[in-house]
Amino acid sequence: MLQEFDTEHSPIKTDLDLTPQQALEPKFILDISTLIADFKNDETLPSADFVDGWLTLVSGSAQNYHHAAEVIKILDSLAFHFASYYQRRAQEKKEYEILCLGWSRVAADLEDPDSMCYLLKYSINNKYSSEVITHWTTQTISTWLLLIENDRHRTDKEEIIIKAQILIHDLSNDHPQLALTSALNLLSVLHGIRIDGKYAAGLQTEIDSIVDKISGVLILDGITPAEDRNVRMGCERFKGLAELPVKLAKIGDVPAIQSTLDTEFPWFSGLTAQLTKSLLVRQLGDATFYLPPTLILGVPGVGKTTYIKRLCELINIPHRTISFSGKTDNRDLVGTARGWSTGHPSLPISLINQHQVANPLIMIDELDKCGGSSHNGRALDSLLTLFEPATAKHIFDEYLGGNADLSHISWICTANTHDQLPSALLSRLRIVKVNPPLPEHYPRIIKTSIDAFFERNRINPALIPVVNDEDWKWFRRYFTPPRTAKKAVEKWLTYQLLNAYGERDQH
Repeated sequence: MLQEFDTEHSPIKTDLDLTPQQALEPKFILDISTLIADFKNDETLPSADFVDGWLTLVSGSAQNYHHAAEVIKILDSLAFHFASYYQRRAQEKKEYEILCLGWSRVAADLEDPDSMCYLLKYSINNKYSSEVITHWTTQTISTWLLLIENDRHRTDKEEIIIKAQILIHDLSNDHPQLALTSALNLLSVLHGIRIDGKYAAGLQTEIDSIVDKISGVLILDGITPAEDRNVRMGCERFKGLAELPVKLAKIGDVPAIQSTLDTEFPWFSGLTAQLTKSLLVRQLGDATFYLPPTLILGVPGVGKTTYIKRLCELINIPHRTISFSGKTDNRDLVGTARGWSTGHPSLPISLINQHQVANPLIMIDELDKCGGSSHNGRALDSLLTLFEPATAKHIFDEYLGGNADLSHISWICTANTHDQLPSALLSRLRIVKVNPPLPEHYPRIIKTSIDAFFERNRINPALIPVVNDEDWKWFRRYFTPPRTAKKAVEKWLTYQLLNAYGERDQH
């Protein structure tokens, strides 16, 4: 039935009202009779009687399920053959190209993966909309995956895998997110079949390359399926971390950040200098935010927590604080096992998922007050792994049941003393001591505390009271430490504001 059609030039006259864009639109329904109408203009194509018989067969197959599969297979072969015929002649006339697309669409609608792939490549080369490209990518890859899973012939599987890898590579140049999703789906199937591991290894290399193009991080290598319904629902919120890369936040204007910190926290100038040097070095590379693990030592109330929060605000980086005071387990760091009713992923993964930023900052407050129990895992032992980028790339989350890449997180710890901390942990930390502010620093602390009070309570700054000499004398009694000065400011502001409103009411 399938003959090799003569490709010798013959005149073409067509009334086909079809554009290339229409042929590739996902919702477009093609009338086959418009394609067949052109057969009368080309003697090398089948007769009208043959085509009429074909259409009758199409109609009849819909009534007979047992014959439908065989009929569709034959029609698919015919449509693909017609598409190939017109493709060979596409350089002669623009109409031939349209007919090629039309017959490819017929074959694709009959689930022919090669025709789907042709339409996909055409849409990529002609820079069609992302909707069209996404549709044909999904159709092609999903059909290939079914064939890989169900086909019994090893050689056929390998041929399809090679085709899929080539397509993913081509797709990655202009559509890396789409290519990555396709690659991950293919890799998942390859892990489930017995076939040469070189294909999975090669695909993993391609995935790493695509992630680099996207300039992001694939946080999870997968999530273990759960039998419990509540666990499945809990894991569902995090599945995106295993499917698409998460962006890395950039640093921003380092000199401006340093200037602001030196103005607002002059007694932290030594720490500010060290942190900004690290950021300037990062700007020589890809300018993504990262600080090496750091331990800030200082007396209580010196402003360590406030400083770190302000640093994160200036950089516009997501942050979270974990208090280690009395902590005896590591569940916040590695997640809670699924057997617990209060099970949940680790705090770092939750923070990344919430903000869709792979390099947030996490502050460990009061590191020196961490408990020493080994029940459920020591928190300090987990920090040893998290502080090393090489090991932090593969942190197993007890709840999600997958390895997470947490190597881009910045860890800042605070403590009053480091005398009781393990030497192994201290060796992984850059230790910076912050001295209490000098008397000349307190006017700035007072002003910053006033501004923060008004912003926190959403009060119009125009109502900020004037600080006279008597007020300053009173403030000096509370200059040490900064935490005490802030409390004094809040007490003073409350009195001044309520007293001012009281006087207005009396008038």
